[in-house]
Amino acid sequence: MDIWMDAFGDSMKLLPFLLITYVFIEWYEHVSNPNLYTRLISLRRFGPLFGALIGCIPQCGFSVMAASLFGERVISAGTLVAVFISTSDEALPILIGHPEALDTLGYILLLKVGIAILAGYLIDRFWETSLASKQITAMGCQCSEAHESIWLAAIKHTATIFLFLFVINLGLSFVIDMIGTNALSSLLLSGSLLQPIMAAVIGFLPNCAASVLLTQLYLIDSISFGSLLAGLISSAGIGILMLFKGNPRFQENMRILLLVFLIASVSGVFFQLMG
Repeated sequence: MDIWMDAFGDSMKLLPFLLITYVFIEWYEHVSNPNLYTRLISLRRFGPLFGALIGCIPQCGFSVMAASLFGERVISAGTLVAVFISTSDEALPILIGHPEALDTLGYILLLKVGIAILAGYLIDRFWETSLASKQITAMGCQCSEAHESIWLAAIKHTATIFLFLFVINLGLSFVIDMIGTNALSSLLLSGSLLQPIMAAVIGFLPNCAASVLLTQLYLIDSISFGSLLAGLISSAGIGILMLFKGNPRFQENMRILLLVFLIASVSGVFFQLMG
């Protein structure tokens, strides 16, 4: 019972921060102009730059939009990878709810954007994408119904993340109670350069639970900053599913995922060594 209550209490502490963050995100999604963002990331010379900057805005539709546009050859491979790398996720509201981790939040955002820009331009340097000349249509976020009110959408999103957070906190509490923190760290390859690689694999799960899990593990010191960075770099959410749905070129899709994985793993290992 103590474990259940502790997990619930820890999750409840973050509830106000989650709600406030998602109200802002839903408001932004309602007032933003998706067609403007589409035109920005379709600019061939500045695509990776704008893709990286736009991707870090906490909105669920950008990775989906980028994957669809790449399938239609409106944006380059480098721009797509830049969006995937910088895409913000559920780690942000959780870190906002921990004042002691705000420095980490700033570092994560800066590093993801910087790595996204660099990787995007390098990929475009060596991967020529024959872009189509076609009219660009607006593509909005597909994560909530357009007719939903801001508050209703925010409450639904908050409830979903709160549930994930509670389940993960509960599971981690049971594991720590059964085997201890040291054993959990050993299972997660603490101190090993393989840990960021493992985190990068976890980040590919097309579900927000992956970033919630990685963030919680970081907050209890079970994974390193490098591992958190690696997992959040590879965490593009349902954009990965949209890539395979919207682009029939399977081998090309696998190359993109391999590039994202390599970038996430190398970045994570580098910062773990620096750490």
